[in-house]
Amino acid sequence: MSEEVKTVEEAPPPPPMGIDDEPFAELEAIVGSKYITKSPTICQAYTGRGYGREAFWYQGMTTRPCCVCLPASTEEVSRIVKLCNRYDIPYTAGSTYWAVAASCMFRGDIVMIDLKRLDTLEIDEKNMYVKIGPSIIYSQLQAELMKRDLYIYMPGGGGQPSVVSNQMFQGQGILNYRICAWPERRFNGANWVNPEGEVIRCGIFMDREDHAAYGQAPGPDLFGIFKGNTAWWGTMGTLTEIATKVYPFQPERMIPDGLGRDAALDLPPRVQYQNYTLTTEEALQGAMQELYREQICGALNRVPMFWRDIAKAGSRQEFWDLWSKVTEQDTANTHIIRVLFIGYTSQKQLDYEMKVAEDIIVKKYGGTARRTKQTDDGTFLYSIVTGMWKPTGFYASSCVGFESTRCTLTLNDQQVEALNKEPYNSVFFEQHKEHPWYAPFNLGRVMYSEFMAYLDCEKIDPANSKFDMNHVGGLLTFLHSEIPMRVIQTGYSNLFGNGHINSKTELGPASHNYHEWVWKLKAEFDPKDVCRKGLGDHMDVVIQSAPQVLTEEYKAVRDNLASRGWKDAEI
Repeated sequence: MSEEVKTVEEAPPPPPMGIDDEPFAELEAIVGSKYITKSPTICQAYTGRGYGREAFWYQGMTTRPCCVCLPASTEEVSRIVKLCNRYDIPYTAGSTYWAVAASCMFRGDIVMIDLKRLDTLEIDEKNMYVKIGPSIIYSQLQAELMKRDLYIYMPGGGGQPSVVSNQMFQGQGILNYRICAWPERRFNGANWVNPEGEVIRCGIFMDREDHAAYGQAPGPDLFGIFKGNTAWWGTMGTLTEIATKVYPFQPERMIPDGLGRDAALDLPPRVQYQNYTLTTEEALQGAMQELYREQICGALNRVPMFWRDIAKAGSRQEFWDLWSKVTEQDTANTHIIRVLFIGYTSQKQLDYEMKVAEDIIVKKYGGTARRTKQTDDGTFLYSIVTGMWKPTGFYASSCVGFESTRCTLTLNDQQVEALNKEPYNSVFFEQHKEHPWYAPFNLGRVMYSEFMAYLDCEKIDPANSKFDMNHVGGLLTFLHSEIPMRVIQTGYSNLFGNGHINSKTELGPASHNYHEWVWKLKAEFDPKDVCRKGLGDHMDVVIQSAPQVLTEEYKAVRDNLASRGWKDAEI
């Protein structure tokens, strides 16, 4: 690790903690004394962390709110937001708080609006859509849908996130193979409290009547304003209720079995998983492309080898006992594709599709069918998704998104190369040049991928005796230089970039200065800049505090693209 990235300066001190008595009393009048607090102990529970961003939390990026209030309706949310605007108090809203996106950033004066009391759950079986509030999580919704022979995709992060908030920020999982991958295109309607507190009712919520077939006309609409793709991260207001499409499934029930890390669903005959091993990455990609061209199966994805050992291991030590025996030659010769077959219409459909898959994978591409347990713990309810943290206790998907197959696979190759050079191979978990997982969405129209970076959790915690600033510096450099450089070189759409783990100001010049119109548009809706204040530029604060995390190589690529344009730049 070079000297220039060995130290990370402290972030600027946040504004003073606390809220004045007068606005607090007015908030209390809105929600009632039972549903508001400024107790430091309770507020501390709302400090943003999780999903590998602990390094930022440790460095003081996320702070506790000055108070927390729990409204019971869209109208109460509207009144709270208007009060915040009147007193110039910044606010943020959230419900399941799994990641830092709903957190307070570098500030101690933010009002946290906890939406857990907004618990609408109405399922329209005939028209196949649901009305849901922010407190409803995916596992809860999926369980109710399956009672009605319906289903919805599950996000890669598991079954515990709020459906509303997840669809605001990302909204994808491997079941998007057959389900539209863009959440805003699945919306039937929404109740939106804009940053100034006005309530805008969209789609079926406009008159509360049953307009289930409400669709989007060609061109822009309001869903894109509050949702966006990668730019907003919730800074354009609060959704208190949405209506979104759900999809037909098969009628046979999945039976829960086991406890704790052994929890799983026993798959019925009309839902089956089959794993296959191929000898080359090219063979795996060829087989995958033919599968989605034939439009068969319910989902498919590439499986990294270390996933296999995570699934087998009952503890971190067991994982390392298994993974320590793996070599680079093993990963070069083992390429696993996992195919989910669903007999949506009948058992005959499933049997037919399995035969077609065997003809493609085994007979044409020389693959071998692996023994596959007919249980599921990571697709329909995600009961043990936290197993992804097993290898080191720290896990971050440093690049997440989808683009064309060529673009996605090119970026994956570059990330594998990057992780195996200094300083990163001294900091991150050794993956033996294993490729990241990827999965086709929309029957192969786009390819989704996540690149996983693992660090030793003890070495990024300043309170731990094993703390090593080299690991923090390596992580920040990887996130702010290496990954953004690869993203702007390929044109990949990184859903976790553009303000969440990368700086808009840094990426903007190489991306048509999109950040300028993003914030100009936000200023029209939020002139006092009170909605999620600081979230949009918190990565700029990180970089200002530690400019050394921007490498000269990254700066050269960025400046080249900014001055010459993507088509003409030498990248």
